[in-house]
Amino acid sequence: MDGTVTYWDGKPGRGPALRVAEQAIIKGAGEHGLRDVFWKHRGHGVEAFSHRVAGTERRYDHVFASGHFATCDSGYYVEWMDGSMSDHAVVWAKMEWAPHRARW
Repeated sequence: MDGTVTYWDGKPGRGPALRVAEQAIIKGAGEHGLRDVFWKHRGHGVEAFSHRVAGTERRYDHVFASGHFATCDSGYYVEWMDGSMSDHAVVWAKMEWAPHRARW
């Protein structure tokens, strides 16, 4: 919950290509001026998950946005996982266009 990103390429059947792909998304977003909206709005100390399998919860799903947007609220609808609709929660973010900001 400190913002550390764990990559899952160490699992059987997953190789270095998966790590490269994951890093391109997570690290690459920041290099292009995009930030994780949930982390920016809620902070790293909030327990959140968007995927659950066999009782293991992980945060896989994200919304990325540039500094041109102000985040009003964000979260996950985890209830969808309880009703067997999906093993992923719905990630949502309420944002406002704020082009004068162009930064976080």
